[in-house]
Amino acid sequence: MISTNEVSGIAGDLIAMEERPDSTPLLKDFDFPTLVVVGDHDLATPPDEVKSMAGHIPGSRFEVIPQAGHMSNMENPKVFNAKLLEFLNELPKRD
Repeated sequence: MISTNEVSGIAGDLIAMEERPDSTPLLKDFDFPTLVVVGDHDLATPPDEVKSMAGHIPGSRFEVIPQAGHMSNMENPKVFNAKLLEFLNELPKRD
């Protein structure tokens, strides 16, 4: 999909991401169930970085999707969906 994008658009996205402020300090304030997912071949957000982010979120669950890059839900949907359903099914039931 990315190969059909204009190079200027991709470059603009990368510059914007590089210049955005670090929001990591806000993660400690998350007070809701959080599933943090990353593809094992993700170059944009490498698994070690994502694991570190997950470590700042109290009680978060960290999952690595094998054989997937940055779009793990599309690159390995079977495993992604299984992990997501497992997470959702473990949430407390609400009336």
